[in-house]
Amino acid sequence: MATGAGKTFTAITNVYRLLKYGKAKRVLFLVDTKNLGEQAEISSRIFRFHYHRRMPPFDLQLVAAGFRLFRRFSYRFNRNARQTDFRFFQRKCGQRIHHEQALIDGVNVGREGTYLIETDISKKGNLILKQVVEKRERLSRRKRWEQLDEDVLYKPSRLDRDVVNLSQIRNIIRAFKEKVLTEMFPLRKEVPKTLVFAKTDSHAIDTVINTGWKEDIEQRAEETIHKFKQFIEENKSEITALNIIYSQAYRNRPLTLKMVEELYAAMQRTPYFFTVDKLWHAYSVKFSDKVKSLTAIKKLSDIVSIIRFELGYSKELDLYAAEVNLKFRDWMLMKNAGNIHFTEEQTQWLRMIRDHIAVSLSVTKDDLDLDPFGEQGGLGKFFQLFGNRYEEILEEMNGALAA
Repeated sequence: MATGAGKTFTAITNVYRLLKYGKAKRVLFLVDTKNLGEQAEISSRIFRFHYHRRMPPFDLQLVAAGFRLFRRFSYRFNRNARQTDFRFFQRKCGQRIHHEQALIDGVNVGREGTYLIETDISKKGNLILKQVVEKRERLSRRKRWEQLDEDVLYKPSRLDRDVVNLSQIRNIIRAFKEKVLTEMFPLRKEVPKTLVFAKTDSHAIDTVINTGWKEDIEQRAEETIHKFKQFIEENKSEITALNIIYSQAYRNRPLTLKMVEELYAAMQRTPYFFTVDKLWHAYSVKFSDKVKSLTAIKKLSDIVSIIRFELGYSKELDLYAAEVNLKFRDWMLMKNAGNIHFTEEQTQWLRMIRDHIAVSLSVTKDDLDLDPFGEQGGLGKFFQLFGNRYEEILEEMNGALAA
């Protein structure tokens, strides 16, 4: 029978009749996934599920997930029966309804009019920075913390199977909640029956967890932010990068990537275990109207944006690269409005420096002999273009774009 046609409900109804009016006294309801068993248990509140290698004799045995149903009397529902199933039951089929018939009956919907919800991560994958990550076993879901040896770039095909990105699941659920009665079913007042197809049992549990009570999610976000405030207060004088951001002393001592790496290492240690994604999600829950780029790939430099937002130096929380781009635009407008008018070649170099600062947080004259600058002539070419003012330009860009 087609998905959503009510196979579980029908099976449980028949079990009730067999228990109430028939000769059956015990019924074993077998499922091939734990999640399906929990679903049936919640909906019926009649059966208890036991997983043993040896099963006691039952008057009736039901096998869900395809509803392979076997017993002394031939009785069968079929969804997607395989040839092995037909051979086992001597090719006897109680009822078979194809997807096409389900469309005609109005039980299922066709592919036309499909409402597609995608995220950047589901289309492009994502990057997990070198950090302490939570790992868990597939079956027991037992968790442990483990330090990654290097950054991990994963493809969309690994999402929800090998890699769990809870913020991506939350974003899809949030989008569904916002659009279900406004765009998907604008003429309805109640949310229609919705089937959520998960890739695995673990993925199904993650999805259920992230559709939990709004109050619980908000409370966890509040606790994370409070803990992060404590971290900043306790370490603002001890950690160099945090001290520079806190005091806004960018011109006196520009931030470097190494400084931020040291800061991030401290954030991940016990008892904090902070990650960029964890903090970003917490702020997106508490300040949903002020947080941008919910599904973008986060980078190490985005820690700076989070701290600046927490300290009140930024009115909105956006990716560090986006902030640098905006500051670069304003800096260029200010320069071109005065006596200085950059040539196209000079502007191209300034854009390369902007992109470098967006990733590495600052630039030095030594950086200009590395790629991509080295490919364009390096420090010598930069000096040729900007003359004796080249160091002044670098210092000014560090102050204007990082502040």
